[in-house]
Amino acid sequence: GKVKVQISVDKTNFIPGNTYFEYISDPIISYGTPTQGSVGTNVLLSGSGFSRIPSLNCVFGDVKSKTTVISDNLIACAVPTLDSSSSSLSSRSLQATNSTSTGVALPVSLQTNGQHIVYSGVVFTYQPKIFVSTISPINGPALRGGTLVSIKGSGFKNIDTVDVICIFGTSKSTAAIISD
Repeated sequence: GKVKVQISVDKTNFIPGNTYFEYISDPIISYGTPTQGSVGTNVLLSGSGFSRIPSLNCVFGDVKSKTTVISDNLIACAVPTLDSSSSSLSSRSLQATNSTSTGVALPVSLQTNGQHIVYSGVVFTYQPKIFVSTISPINGPALRGGTLVSIKGSGFKNIDTVDVICIFGTSKSTAAIISD
């Protein structure tokens, strides 16, 4: 609850005023979804006590993100831009313990007042965005399929190769990653 804050310069006489400080219980974070993605991915955190915090921020590693309180039990955290200059990605200890073949695992926490951090136990695997620069060839025979299409770009090495598919219009096709 709220308590009155008083100041004394001699331990006896207090300066009059109407300044208050409020004690607020930490929110509780149960889980987050999705557990991996790249810049702009909205991570939904489920738990309780989110709406009672006046200035709540999600933090990925050490980088604050846009945070939207949806309800007392749900918040949306937009994955911020993270690059090699972020201490979250360049920290030797993080790289040594949390790097995976498909990205960098970052702890997701909440900052409740600009200073206090609530650690959640939720981990988000950050992956650089995939960029497609060209496809070749750009056409093939109608209604038959079977054309081998090469897609060039970057960020492919961070994809879980088990789930890779291409979609041509509404037709799904198997895919294989040759290199980044």
